[in-house]
Amino acid sequence: MLFNSFTFLFVFLPAVLIGFAAAVRFGAGRTALQISLFAASCIFIGASGLLSLGLLLISLGMNYVLLRWMAASEGERVRRLILILSVSANLSLIAVFKYADFIGQSFAAVSGLDIPRAGVELPLAISFYTFQQIALIIDSWRHKWECPPLAKLAVFVTFFPQLIAGPIVRFDEIEKDLDALGSIKSRNLAIGAGIIAVGLFKKAVIADSLAPAANLFFAGVEAGAEPALFEAWGGALAYTFQLYFDFSGYSDMAIGLAALFGIHIPTNFYSPYKATSIIEFWSRWHMTLSRFLRDYLYIPLGGNHDGITARWRNVLVTMLLGGLWHGASWNFVVWGGMHGILIAGNHLARRLGLTVTSWLGWALTFLAVVLCWVVFRTHDMSAAVRIYAGMAGLNGIVIPERLEALLGQALHWLPVIKFASSELLRVPTVAWILFAGMVALLFPNTEQLFRERQVSHLFIARNAIAFGMIAAVGFLGIHQAVEFVYFRF
Repeated sequence: MLFNSFTFLFVFLPAVLIGFAAAVRFGAGRTALQISLFAASCIFIGASGLLSLGLLLISLGMNYVLLRWMAASEGERVRRLILILSVSANLSLIAVFKYADFIGQSFAAVSGLDIPRAGVELPLAISFYTFQQIALIIDSWRHKWECPPLAKLAVFVTFFPQLIAGPIVRFDEIEKDLDALGSIKSRNLAIGAGIIAVGLFKKAVIADSLAPAANLFFAGVEAGAEPALFEAWGGALAYTFQLYFDFSGYSDMAIGLAALFGIHIPTNFYSPYKATSIIEFWSRWHMTLSRFLRDYLYIPLGGNHDGITARWRNVLVTMLLGGLWHGASWNFVVWGGMHGILIAGNHLARRLGLTVTSWLGWALTFLAVVLCWVVFRTHDMSAAVRIYAGMAGLNGIVIPERLEALLGQALHWLPVIKFASSELLRVPTVAWILFAGMVALLFPNTEQLFRERQVSHLFIARNAIAFGMIAAVGFLGIHQAVEFVYFRF
């Protein structure tokens, strides 16, 4: 079930809100309200298939038993063994259901053996809820927390707004909100509805308008096409902005949906394309993943305490594994390695005292990010090479001789498939790329619009009308329920 679908927005969500409000009205206690949200979340994930629901419940039950066992153990050696067992068990689930074919086929390529594919279906949300539970287990071991009550733990793990694609939430961030469940407040409804409206606009209007051009471009190149300069940059930029508005739109909707129930989940994006260094970019992009990798991988590896060489090694290992987390494919590993090298280079430049102006820093950072997204999007590295060649002008520079060409005249057809370069030079596509770039680079991010000091503005009539119009345009953008880019990562 997708957030950007009429079924979710006009059937599932109203039913959950009405049911929750009715439970409050008839005096349901905190545990009963937690169970009601857990039940709604099970219906939400169950709509995508019983495998996803079953594996989620197995993971929840397994971690509940392990957390109780850890809390009941006093010896530090025993607790450490339980920690290792718990993390290993969680990673094993991902290894089997997400990386079995990747590991097998990679080994086959090296050994020359014929290893059949396991063909295991990727369960929804496994990457996100596994990371959340690993974080809870490590925090419980570090701080000697008691095992949460089962109902509270169940809501934390399965809460439907952030289940499918994050943000990756820590238990202590929403524990008080889960304990305070008890009413549907107009203030929370206003905040949540406003953020949902902006997120839906990002996804259904901006991201989905860029997706056809980006998909056509990458499909053509992966089929063997060699894009010229403008096609290459147009396709790369279309995907750059599509990915941002798609994922940040999902995160906004998740934050808004949680706010309806009075639950505050953390910010996941903070205008990342405004970053003036690659280090700053990762402090703004998928922020909850960045802090997870920092706190539960980079720092345990030694962080920056063992010298500059060890620091670079730890950065590279962290980003390689972070890339692999995104998907069972070598292109994600390469993408993570590219960012690891860039971050290490950024640290080296700072260490040497090398500085650039903010504008130059932004330009270099944005260029690096766009180039890296090419590898992220293409599973065939030879296709990425062809795109890079096109971006460098090595495949030719096709300049429209007449303005009519830019308005839709076919410039030429690439030979491998029917891939018209004019698709990326049509006025609608160019306009959407420019519009998306303007919004991403000039306007404040959603989280900035909803800072605490600005929340009261939602209750002003003219602002309510404005957000209503944004929501209406977002609804009109839902021609069909298009999956979020991160839906099956």
